[in-house]
Amino acid sequence: MFLNCSCSPKENSRPPYNYNLYLRFEDSSNNDKVKGINYIDKEGELYTHKVEENAYKLSILTTDKSKENLFMGTLLYVEITDRYSCLIIQTGILPQYRPNQLIHKIVCPHIFGDNNEHTIVSNWKLVGAGEEICLGITVDGTYYQPENGTDAYGNPVEISLVILDN
Repeated sequence: MFLNCSCSPKENSRPPYNYNLYLRFEDSSNNDKVKGINYIDKEGELYTHKVEENAYKLSILTTDKSKENLFMGTLLYVEITDRYSCLIIQTGILPQYRPNQLIHKIVCPHIFGDNNEHTIVSNWKLVGAGEEICLGITVDGTYYQPENGTDAYGNPVEISLVILDN
């Protein structure tokens, strides 16, 4: 299975601060593993849709219990374009807490082909006022280094193509 990954933090003018993790999955035959996932079709939305809650389980872990109340929640979206489909993990965090690492646990049979819990760890670095970059992603213990690329809208993001065990 192939995985394209990108990280894109977006800061709103008010809470929460959103860390957006874009994941594009393909199998060894270049089949889009995100394509066909159940999502809620909102009128007026052409590309980004919320994934149906019964299609996955997603949580965020913290190692510092005092920080738990600073997480606003984690949502799962799918971005659909002619070129590919992309899974988006969006984590809302209050502005006073800017973690260097996010740990997500996900169960998604549609993408992974099983009911197992998979771990996605993203590492972040503050590079300016309100701007962070993703240094890399670890999926089920395998590290992936982002590279420059573009998202479905043509905006610059960090993307890496990596191979996962089938």
